[in-house]
Amino acid sequence: MDDAQFDEQLSERAQRALRRANRDAAMVPTDRPTAANQPAFLQRSMAPGYLPESLTYILEEVFRMLPDSILHRALDHHGYHSFMDLIAMPEEDIST
Repeated sequence: MDDAQFDEQLSERAQRALRRANRDAAMVPTDRPTAANQPAFLQRSMAPGYLPESLTYILEEVFRMLPDSILHRALDHHGYHSFMDLIAMPEEDIST
């Protein structure tokens, strides 16, 4: 096999992989999970700490923050959407 054949074969494999990745990405839900947008069986079985309402409860009820506080926006911006996300935060990400 010469270099041209190898490049062509590699290109075909890369294109197939890209098509597969795009197909799989299209099947990933873009909405964050909430109790309202989940099927009934998941609403009963989904642990409350994985829902965005759990983080909202902590920030608004425990810390008495306004719904659109800087901390709310910062956590959302950095991908922390639930209580479980928050407790899984690496220690080096927590600054004092």
